[in-house]
Amino acid sequence: MPKAFRIDFRPITVPKDFPMSLYNRVENALEDFLKKEVGPEIKKDMQGATSTWNHKPDFPVEFRYLQYKMWVQVVPSGVNKDKWKFVSRGTRVRHARMSDDFQAKTRPGSLKSRAGRGGVVAISKSIVKPGVEARKFEEQILEKRENDIRVRASNKVKWALR
Repeated sequence: MPKAFRIDFRPITVPKDFPMSLYNRVENALEDFLKKEVGPEIKKDMQGATSTWNHKPDFPVEFRYLQYKMWVQVVPSGVNKDKWKFVSRGTRVRHARMSDDFQAKTRPGSLKSRAGRGGVVAISKSIVKPGVEARKFEEQILEKRENDIRVRASNKVKWALR
């Protein structure tokens, strides 16, 4: 099962005399932010990496809240969820022979997918070729979005406390 792409907000500790109404406003602002902005943005990035795939994984956005900790996660599922894992994380060996005109649809360091060319000619454990170079989609998305998410989350908290 592919690892979830997950953005966590750690608990915010507040003084005992902190008004619960303000705490609830902050909590609601962060929940809306995760559900309506962060989750869909991550999903869009993941879909962009697979836009030219013939059989794409689904990327459901799941919001969780447990004991004052909330998070959103996007987990590849459905058809080709394993392909996502192999392409994103890479493999040590490839048990497939590709056509002579083969060109991968994705490249390391890019979240874009292109047309590509060719495909699998044969699959067998007896075929041992160099592995798939990891595209590191999750790491790229994190690098692309992390600072912006921090700033926007901080602004959401400030807005809720006004």
